[in-house]
Amino acid sequence: MQDSPQAGGARASLAAAAFEHCPDSIVITRVGDGRILACNAAWERWSGFARADVLGRSTGEVGLLDPAVSTALREEVSADGYVHHRLIALQRPDGSKRFSLVSGAPLEIDGQPCVVWVGRDVTEQHVAEEAARSHTRALEQRMAERTAALEAAIGELQGFNAAVSHDLRAPLRAIGGMSAMLKEGYASLLPPDGFRLVARVEANVVRMNELIDGLLELSQLGLRALSRESVDMGELAGEAVRDALEIAPHAPAVSVAPLPPATGDRRLLRRVWANLVGNAIKYTRRAQAPRIEIGARANDAGSEYFVRDNGAGFDMQYADRLFGLFQRLHTESEFEGLGVGLALVKRIVARHGGEVGAEGAPGSGATFRFSLPA
Repeated sequence: MQDSPQAGGARASLAAAAFEHCPDSIVITRVGDGRILACNAAWERWSGFARADVLGRSTGEVGLLDPAVSTALREEVSADGYVHHRLIALQRPDGSKRFSLVSGAPLEIDGQPCVVWVGRDVTEQHVAEEAARSHTRALEQRMAERTAALEAAIGELQGFNAAVSHDLRAPLRAIGGMSAMLKEGYASLLPPDGFRLVARVEANVVRMNELIDGLLELSQLGLRALSRESVDMGELAGEAVRDALEIAPHAPAVSVAPLPPATGDRRLLRRVWANLVGNAIKYTRRAQAPRIEIGARANDAGSEYFVRDNGAGFDMQYADRLFGLFQRLHTESEFEGLGVGLALVKRIVARHGGEVGAEGAPGSGATFRFSLPA
């Protein structure tokens, strides 16, 4: 059943209105030479060209598209008749660029093969994506530069550590060797004060070697990657207590409460316990009934561990110095030490994302705490 002329005319008018008022740009070109046969108002707004200036002319003639892009589109259409979502850049008459996501489909007009092109303006999206990509590339470049600088700094630090270890230990070995030769070869010539002075030299050589060891260990903390694993903190604390008591000149009473496990580097966390327990034993040496308590409490944020003693204690106004390198609140004649152990504790705990703290009072003992995140 054929439509009436009125129905056909209505459909044609509807199609023409849809073509003209479609929000996406539409242009119809002839296959072969790419001449523009029709375009809608959205296409005029998008391209910046007036219809009267482009109808009957090819896209290459108008300068609408790069010739290579025009050729590629025509070849793609001739291959299978369709173009699917191709991003193209258009040069507007005012020199600005617009971007469109274009699809093409074959169309026959009066027996002549044509292509209808439908484009969605994606200029803002494309510019934003390009800006994001450019920003990402700039960030990657800066990260690469900083990584290279960090690697160079690490290399220098490793070289410095090696130099410190070798260049400082060599004269110390010489001093220690000559002190031994002096005692052995000239014992009959040395007065009592001479032996005492040689002993002081040897003690300072030992102290200097221990200081070098502590500095090297502290500096290498940042160079070593953390090994993350579940750690039995009760086991580590128990090992630290046993090891410290084996060499302690006195035997304090030590209680270890059940400790929650932690996640971290087992070797480094063992070092934390060794330093804190060793400190507690050292500073309870003069207590009447030396006592050390080890415990912890867990919460949603993680766990806080503590080592409490009834030893010498300290004045809280100097608490901020406790974890500093070479900072000591007691003289060498009172309690031996280098001022490195607590600095090491702070650095290790910080690398695990935790914090350290301490409370105490002179003559009333001290409590050292450290927290680790869950």
